[in-house]
Amino acid sequence: MKIILGLFLIEKCLRKATLALFLGLSLLSSEVSANNSLDVGCLPAYRSWLKPVETLEVSALPAPIKIKLAGVKSFVGEVPQGCGGHIPPGAQLRIFTLNDQLYSLELTIKTSKPYFSHYIQAKEISRMEASFRRNSYAFSSFSTNIDRSLSLTYQIELVSGGFFERLSYKSSESAKYE
Repeated sequence: MKIILGLFLIEKCLRKATLALFLGLSLLSSEVSANNSLDVGCLPAYRSWLKPVETLEVSALPAPIKIKLAGVKSFVGEVPQGCGGHIPPGAQLRIFTLNDQLYSLELTIKTSKPYFSHYIQAKEISRMEASFRRNSYAFSSFSTNIDRSLSLTYQIELVSGGFFERLSYKSSESAKYE
């Protein structure tokens, strides 16, 4: 019983220390983003990276089903090197378009300390702090220079060994199915 209680207390202390790190980095850097705009470097050129998707394989019992697709293009992989902006090296990117309209975009990265939190507006910090304390994750948003000021949802989550950060956009059509 003492071992379980000790492990619980250690985990609680680690969460508080991680929260303190998150908040400290955010507060020190809150002056950077007066307008909550994130420079995404070369991402506005994403259309040149897209490749047509002809079929989608859906797992179904007893055998997978292949569905023919028309008008779908995608890019899945690491953000191209030298992209610039506030995108860290190693960030993974998933983009899907349907009939040349952006359907979904997701940029993810696992970090040892929060990366994108540096660009959060000061007024967002207290709201995110409360959410992070309760749930070990928090949300915000950034405006970007993708497709005429596209707004990306930002999620940061405490995971084993650091933080998982996600910037994402879902079109209204995409959101209906997810």
